[in-house]
Amino acid sequence: MTTPTPYNINGVQGKRWTCKTNEEWRHERANSIGASAVGTILGANPYSTPLAVAEKMRAERRGEFDYTETDAMMEGHAFESGVAYLFERKTGHQIIQSSSAEYLLRRDDIPFMHVSPDRTYWIDINGTKNGKNAEANKGILECKTTRMPIDPDNLPLSWIFQLQVQMGVSGYTQGFLAWDVLSVRNSFDYRF
Repeated sequence: MTTPTPYNINGVQGKRWTCKTNEEWRHERANSIGASAVGTILGANPYSTPLAVAEKMRAERRGEFDYTETDAMMEGHAFESGVAYLFERKTGHQIIQSSSAEYLLRRDDIPFMHVSPDRTYWIDINGTKNGKNAEANKGILECKTTRMPIDPDNLPLSWIFQLQVQMGVSGYTQGFLAWDVLSVRNSFDYRF
């Protein structure tokens, strides 16, 4: 199992687990509630329930990992890099390539929660304010692929909750949601 390393992002202190495999990542994430589960726990996910999240977490804690991915999960993973690419091209924010690795962050004062951002990006490519490679110069990008139409002015609450929790747990102060509606031409969009 990976040994965590400390992090300090904008004054938020915690631990970072960089996992070598998806299985190792899944084992580590079973020890806490992830940002993606928050929308479901708060009742904002029409596709799952708080009870389903609790049952899944209990099974994971017992080591009963179900590695079967649904088609939607496979598509989400397959197209994540495409959404990140489009975000980079449309906004000019440079994606940090190493951020696509399997990792998770836990704040020291909230050890029962974790985040695993899809990508991070440089807020200011020149680093004028905080320094080019400073943690304070990074933002979170949450990538979504979907088949449902998305109203950019009325985003799914579960998406918003996920990004807010990621920023709160990680300490990053800026983040974007970016999405693409599969099989719809010119459907990529993003919001701050």
